[in-house]
Amino acid sequence: MTFGYSWDFEQADREFKRAFELSPGYAVAHQWYALYLAAMRRMDEAIAEIRRAEQLDPLSLPIITNKGWILYLARRHDEAQETLTKALELDQDFVLAHRRLGQVYEARQMFVEAIREYEKCLALAPADVESLAALGHAYGASGEVERAREVIAKLIESSQSRYVPAYLIAVIHLGMGEADAALAWLEKAFEERYGFLAYMNVSPVFDPLHTDERFGELAARVGLA
Repeated sequence: MTFGYSWDFEQADREFKRAFELSPGYAVAHQWYALYLAAMRRMDEAIAEIRRAEQLDPLSLPIITNKGWILYLARRHDEAQETLTKALELDQDFVLAHRRLGQVYEARQMFVEAIREYEKCLALAPADVESLAALGHAYGASGEVERAREVIAKLIESSQSRYVPAYLIAVIHLGMGEADAALAWLEKAFEERYGFLAYMNVSPVFDPLHTDERFGELAARVGLA
């Protein structure tokens, strides 16, 4: 809560360190601290920490997958792809690994492969709005704008009966290069206290907004330098 909702990053750091004092061999805590360090742009430390988590629990699919995601955030795409492929060798039906691999493919401009991974996610978990939004982003980034808009319409319709984070709509608009719409939805995501805003300074998805003053102001309100 301190990290992903309150965005009190200094307190979160203290609480992680206290957790290690109480249970230094708890792999999940090392995993979450690695994710925290990545959000803080402390990538070398984040990678070292996620490797520590993997040493403690080498067959954990979430840990291996988050290792791949942290490598993706660090722009180490070859290593990220290799790591996520390893996760899928352990379990071909692990949805999060497919989605993270799709993001790596997108970062490498391999849109056909990215879309394929997102479609696998939806075949395994048809109600997964995060995978649907990732597919919408890939459609937009690859020039299939109408298909991206169809995904937005589907998510907005779904929001009438379930929670659909505003953040996901913002991501699709970013894929289409629509900065104003993306920022409007990110404002809603801020009001929702959506946890993934903690990664807005490091996720490649948000690179197109880094020169926009409004994005910098929003990051500052989240508590990110």
